[in-house]
Amino acid sequence: MFLFKKLLTNSLMPLSLTVLLLVVGLVLLWFSRRQFLGKALVTMGVMLLLALGYGWGFSPALKALELEYPPVVDASNLAGLKWVVVLGGGTSSDAALPLATRLSDASLARLVEGVRLYRQMPGAKLLVSGGSVFGYGSDADAMQALAIGLGVNPADIVLDMESPDTETQAKLIRTMVGNERVVLVTSASHMPRSIGLFERAGVGYCPRLHIIWRKTIPDLVPLTCSLHTKVFWRHSESSMRNWACYGGGCVGNNSRVVCDFFPIVLPLFGVI
Repeated sequence: MFLFKKLLTNSLMPLSLTVLLLVVGLVLLWFSRRQFLGKALVTMGVMLLLALGYGWGFSPALKALELEYPPVVDASNLAGLKWVVVLGGGTSSDAALPLATRLSDASLARLVEGVRLYRQMPGAKLLVSGGSVFGYGSDADAMQALAIGLGVNPADIVLDMESPDTETQAKLIRTMVGNERVVLVTSASHMPRSIGLFERAGVGYCPRLHIIWRKTIPDLVPLTCSLHTKVFWRHSESSMRNWACYGGGCVGNNSRVVCDFFPIVLPLFGVI
């Protein structure tokens, strides 16, 4: 079921939808009499390609998600909390790479901020979470190695190397921390969805959550910029994944996760 969900979700992400519209439209134009439909699909595909490539609409949507929770700048008021939970965001399986390079940009940023908080919270444990997905490296294993390299006491590091996704992370971490509150560290756009899943799992979290802010990029980008700027493709995918879940109600302090399949279902109805 997990494999099916991942494959179907990825196939309905913005770039996949763009390619699908263009391919189907061209097939209709070349090999059928449904010329109007073919032209309409190609036009939609080109318009979506431009919107994705230049960040029109998607970057503001992503920024709105990031503003949902304020970042923790000073962790002095977190004294007494025992858990800093860092959610992984991707890791390479190439052991020949340096530790910092093996982690994705998201995982590296989350870990560095998690270590910063850990150092300001005497007696706290650093719980790094993320299993291997589709044969890639384990987030938890790579983050543990880098955390030790950054000076974290190995005895203070707790691993969750089994969780393939956020929902599973919430459930397993609940069994590990019990009823104790945690400081949750993840990307800003991922935080609302994570909070909903952790709430449903019964994990207590700090009222002031720590999040990672992306660099601010103008909503309108000059046409002279590269159309295939990968940061905008990432913004569009993150916006669709997390806003789809936002529409399902899995955000906010009193929220509940209605369905983990919203990133799959809503695009079918044209929700972007």
